[in-house]
Amino acid sequence: MGAGFHTAWVFTRTGSTWTEQKKLVGSGASGNANQGTSVALSADGNTLIEGGDTDDSVIGAAWVFTRSGTTWTQQGNKLVGSGYTYNGPGTSVSQGVSVALSGDGNTAMVGGFNDNSGIGATWVFTQSSGTWSQQGDKLIGTGYDSSGGGPSEGSSVSLSSNGNIAIVGGNYDGSTNLGAMWVFTRSGTTWNQQGTKLVGSGSVNNSGFGVLQGSSVALSSAGTTFIEGGPYDNNSDGAVWVFTEPSQSPTATQAIASETLTQNQPATSFTPVTGSGGTAPLSYSVSPSLPTGLSMASGTGTITGTPTVTSAATSYTVTVTDASSNTATASFSLTVNSAVTATQAIASKALTQNHAATSFTPVTGGGGTGTLSYSVSPGLPSGLSMASGTGAITGTPTVTSSATTYTVTVTDANSATASNTFSLTVNSAVTATQAIASKALTQNHAATSFTPVTGGGGTPSLSYSVSPALPSGLSMASGTGAITGTPTVTSSATT
Repeated sequence: MGAGFHTAWVFTRTGSTWTEQKKLVGSGASGNANQGTSVALSADGNTLIEGGDTDDSVIGAAWVFTRSGTTWTQQGNKLVGSGYTYNGPGTSVSQGVSVALSGDGNTAMVGGFNDNSGIGATWVFTQSSGTWSQQGDKLIGTGYDSSGGGPSEGSSVSLSSNGNIAIVGGNYDGSTNLGAMWVFTRSGTTWNQQGTKLVGSGSVNNSGFGVLQGSSVALSSAGTTFIEGGPYDNNSDGAVWVFTEPSQSPTATQAIASETLTQNQPATSFTPVTGSGGTAPLSYSVSPSLPTGLSMASGTGTITGTPTVTSAATSYTVTVTDASSNTATASFSLTVNSAVTATQAIASKALTQNHAATSFTPVTGGGGTGTLSYSVSPGLPSGLSMASGTGAITGTPTVTSSATTYTVTVTDANSATASNTFSLTVNSAVTATQAIASKALTQNHAATSFTPVTGGGGTPSLSYSVSPALPSGLSMASGTGAITGTPTVTSSATT
């Protein structure tokens, strides 16, 4: 890409041949803007920013263009950072004397080296849905030395690929214009200076014009290495200095010591180890491999999925790796219990209205994780209830119910379920009807069989008993209630 007075040109390469694609002139310029004073491209080449440092009486500005196919279009209005300090005629701000773009083209930095009578400053802009907005106040590195008329911060600027690290050059810092650089980092939407200003060692300041370190700067994609130029070093032979960020390994913190899942039950997403520090982005891996059906997201360390096999308690090691291949590890324990089961223990049950039921458990649960709970559908007849902790049914049914199929659901601590059915009937209450109010028999004479009380309702079969005991020689059939025999003793009328 080439730059010239009032404009910028885009060139594209096919093989080894470069072809001009477009001449770009931003709209909204005021006066002699000097568009093309500085230029920068996004990583994919589809976003471009150009600076015009003399726009609007040397306040300066920048313009952003985006490409679709082979067509370039200005994106929004020209960018002018707010909060600049213009100290009247004969002074300038010179925004756009340097520009930089993040790899994704969504963060831009604009330098204005003459802001506030040569102190200089930089401005950051971010893009969302095609609209550019200034992010925070202008940036001014601390610790500068303005005794030589500078430091002219913003002489040069550069951004890391993710836009979270910036290098700003101030080539007139110091009484002899030695020059310096400042590093800024972004957390969320807030920018802060990182450390003190940087000055390359071993410079030879004998040109009479200074060294002018920071006249040009460049930053690696990860933001861990940068280079800066000093064109007047050693009688204008010039030199460059390379700086590297001290390697900072990431940390890995155990967030969950142990987790227990249930076979065939989708796991609730969990992150057993969290990473921090290091050089972004961080990535996650786990060893040994997780049980079949589970996976760990490499970008977050989050485990999701449905385990399809059981697994005894196993220790897993999560490795957190940063962009510089530095690592940290932490471990956690994972168990996968067998699937929940529900076994039919009683196929059908018949109860009697108004008669207390003997406790029974129609379905028994097994497997799963933690304490199992039981529920039944539809609701049991009035008077009956199921214990949620055991599945046992107790109570006294107060209504009748024809044979009905009920489903018992067994649920574990991970909400895994299994179900089975049983049939329940509640017969009407037992009745006893007086068929013979009184009967007179003769001693030593065989009685004609008679049934004084007939039973009805209830749950088959009915049985009969009598109290007090009948006179000697007589007996009641337990299955019918019929009295037979020969009384061998006399007995007055007895109820």
